[in-house]
Amino acid sequence: MSEIVDGKKVFELGEFAASIQRAIGKFYNGSYWLKAEISKLNFFPRSGHCYPELVESVEGNVSAAFSGFINKKTYQQLNSKFQSTIGEPLHDGMKIVAQCTVHFSTTRGIRLTINDIDINAILGEQARLRIETVERLKSEGVFAKNKALHLPRIIRNIAIISVESGKGYADFMSIINTSND
Repeated sequence: MSEIVDGKKVFELGEFAASIQRAIGKFYNGSYWLKAEISKLNFFPRSGHCYPELVESVEGNVSAAFSGFINKKTYQQLNSKFQSTIGEPLHDGMKIVAQCTVHFSTTRGIRLTINDIDINAILGEQARLRIETVERLKSEGVFAKNKALHLPRIIRNIAIISVESGKGYADFMSIINTSND
């Protein structure tokens, strides 16, 4: 119940939160396909749940942000699908198109529960980025430069430009280490 204090209508916090919960439940009671970036996955191995931070950025500035939730079973299914289809798990920085439901908790606020992710949208985004990169390299005149190089009969030096945690680097090191045995 609200009360009048010093001429102001004052609500109890719980009453106000319950009102917001009812309004959100009334107007956002279906599921919605949303395009966002996972800025941080927040996977908790002990419970198996994920609490991703979902953002949309415009010109490098965050224009929208929501907390998300993926339950253990859904996360395992989605992660398995990602591993088998695109060869990598869900991760920070990944742009996704996700089917979400909206939930409002009186103690935690608004949260988007992710029920599914459209893998085709991700594959399409990766293909688009690849095409853009190839076109940029061609326009800069560097796309085919390596083909013009003459390799010596015995290669003595190899340079790898990668982060230590990169999958390509790990694969390369695995091959090098097994061929030295």
